[in-house]
Amino acid sequence: MNVHNRLRVSVFGQLTAVLLLFALGAIVAASRAAAQTVYGSVVGVVWDSSHAAVPGVTVTLENRETSLLLSATSTEAGNYTFTNVLPGRYDLTASLEGFGELTRPAITSRPATSVASTSRWR
Repeated sequence: MNVHNRLRVSVFGQLTAVLLLFALGAIVAASRAAAQTVYGSVVGVVWDSSHAAVPGVTVTLENRETSLLLSATSTEAGNYTFTNVLPGRYDLTASLEGFGELTRPAITSRPATSVASTSRWR
Protein backbone atom coordinates (compact mmCIF):
# COMPACT_ATOMS: atom_id res chain seq x y z
CA MET A 1 0.00 0.00 0.00
CA ASN A 2 1.52 3.32 -1.00
CA VAL A 3 1.50 6.52 1.06
CA HIS A 4 -1.38 8.02 -0.92
CA ASN A 5 -3.65 5.03 -0.24
CA ARG A 6 -2.68 4.94 3.45
CA LEU A 7 -3.55 8.64 3.74
CA ARG A 8 -6.91 8.01 2.07
CA VAL A 9 -7.64 5.10 4.47
CA SER A 10 -6.63 7.25 7.48
CA VAL A 11 -8.89 10.14 6.44
CA PHE A 12 -11.73 7.70 5.74
CA GLY A 13 -11.24 6.16 9.21
CA GLN A 14 -11.30 9.56 10.91
CA LEU A 15 -14.41 10.61 8.98
CA THR A 16 -16.11 7.34 9.91
CA ALA A 17 -15.26 7.89 13.59
CA VAL A 18 -16.69 11.43 13.49
CA LEU A 19 -19.90 10.22 11.80
CA LEU A 20 -20.29 7.43 14.37
CA LEU A 21 -19.87 9.91 17.23
CA PHE A 22 -22.43 12.22 15.60
CA ALA A 23 -24.89 9.34 15.18
CA LEU A 24 -24.39 8.27 18.80
CA GLY A 25 -25.01 11.85 19.94
CA ALA A 26 -28.20 12.01 17.88
CA ILE A 27 -29.45 8.75 19.40
CA VAL A 28 -28.77 9.98 22.94
CA ALA A 29 -30.49 13.32 22.23
CA ALA A 30 -33.52 11.55 20.74
CA SER A 31 -33.83 9.23 23.73
CA ARG A 32 -33.67 12.19 26.12
CA ALA A 33 -36.34 14.02 24.13
CA ALA A 34 -38.57 10.95 24.22
CA ALA A 35 -38.08 10.66 27.98
CA GLN A 36 -39.24 14.26 28.45
CA THR A 37 -42.64 13.53 26.94
CA VAL A 38 -43.66 11.72 30.12
CA TYR A 39 -44.72 15.05 31.63
CA GLY A 40 -47.52 17.45 30.83
CA SER A 41 -48.24 20.98 31.97
CA VAL A 42 -51.12 22.96 33.40
CA VAL A 43 -51.41 26.64 32.54
CA GLY A 44 -54.10 29.15 33.30
CA VAL A 45 -55.20 32.64 34.23
CA VAL A 46 -57.08 34.00 37.24
CA TRP A 47 -59.66 36.78 36.69
CA ASP A 48 -62.01 38.65 38.95
CA SER A 49 -65.70 39.24 38.19
CA SER A 50 -64.87 42.21 35.92
CA HIS A 51 -62.42 40.09 33.86
CA ALA A 52 -59.42 41.88 35.36
CA ALA A 53 -56.32 39.77 35.97
CA VAL A 54 -55.65 38.91 39.61
CA PRO A 55 -51.92 38.83 40.51
CA GLY A 56 -50.45 37.15 43.58
CA VAL A 57 -52.96 34.30 43.76
CA THR A 58 -51.63 31.10 45.31
CA VAL A 59 -52.56 28.27 42.94
CA THR A 60 -52.12 24.66 44.06
CA LEU A 61 -52.37 21.47 42.09
CA GLU A 62 -52.95 18.29 44.12
CA ASN A 63 -52.69 14.80 42.64
CA ARG A 64 -55.78 12.81 43.65
CA GLU A 65 -53.95 9.46 43.86
CA THR A 66 -50.62 10.44 45.44
CA SER A 67 -51.53 13.71 47.23
CA LEU A 68 -48.49 15.31 45.56
CA LEU A 69 -48.93 19.06 45.98
CA LEU A 70 -47.52 21.61 43.51
CA SER A 71 -47.76 25.35 44.04
CA ALA A 72 -47.47 28.46 41.86
CA THR A 73 -48.28 32.16 42.16
CA SER A 74 -50.16 34.10 39.49
CA THR A 75 -48.21 36.83 37.67
CA GLU A 76 -49.23 40.48 37.17
CA ALA A 77 -51.24 39.26 34.16
CA GLY A 78 -52.95 36.62 36.33
CA ASN A 79 -51.11 33.75 34.60
CA TYR A 80 -49.81 30.63 36.33
CA THR A 81 -47.88 27.65 34.98
CA PHE A 82 -47.13 24.18 36.26
CA THR A 83 -44.52 22.32 34.19
CA ASN A 84 -43.28 18.73 34.43
CA VAL A 85 -46.64 17.52 35.77
CA LEU A 86 -46.86 13.74 35.97
CA PRO A 87 -49.90 12.17 34.29
CA GLY A 88 -52.92 11.85 36.57
CA ARG A 89 -56.00 13.56 37.94
CA TYR A 90 -55.51 16.76 39.91
CA ASP A 91 -57.60 19.24 41.89
CA LEU A 92 -56.65 22.88 41.26
CA THR A 93 -57.26 25.45 44.00
CA ALA A 94 -56.76 29.21 43.77
CA SER A 95 -56.78 31.33 46.92
CA LEU A 96 -56.14 34.94 47.83
CA GLU A 97 -57.03 36.84 50.97
CA GLY A 98 -60.13 38.92 50.36
CA PHE A 99 -61.23 36.72 47.44
CA GLY A 100 -61.63 33.38 49.19
CA GLU A 101 -60.92 30.04 47.55
CA LEU A 102 -61.86 28.66 44.16
CA THR A 103 -61.50 24.96 43.26
CA ARG A 104 -61.46 23.22 39.87
CA PRO A 105 -61.73 19.46 40.53
CA ALA A 106 -60.55 16.61 38.34
CA ILE A 107 -58.11 18.24 35.92
CA THR A 108 -56.39 15.47 33.95
CA SER A 109 -52.72 15.80 33.00
CA ARG A 110 -51.41 13.72 30.10
CA PRO A 111 -47.88 13.29 28.71
CA ALA A 112 -46.71 15.98 26.28
CA THR A 113 -49.99 17.87 26.71
CA SER A 114 -50.75 21.29 28.09
CA VAL A 115 -54.01 21.69 30.01
CA ALA A 116 -55.54 25.18 30.14
CA SER A 117 -57.65 26.19 33.11
CA THR A 118 -59.31 29.56 33.65
CA SER A 119 -60.42 30.56 37.14
CA ARG A 120 -62.79 33.44 37.75
CA TRP A 121 -64.23 34.76 40.99
CA ARG A 122 -67.82 35.98 40.77
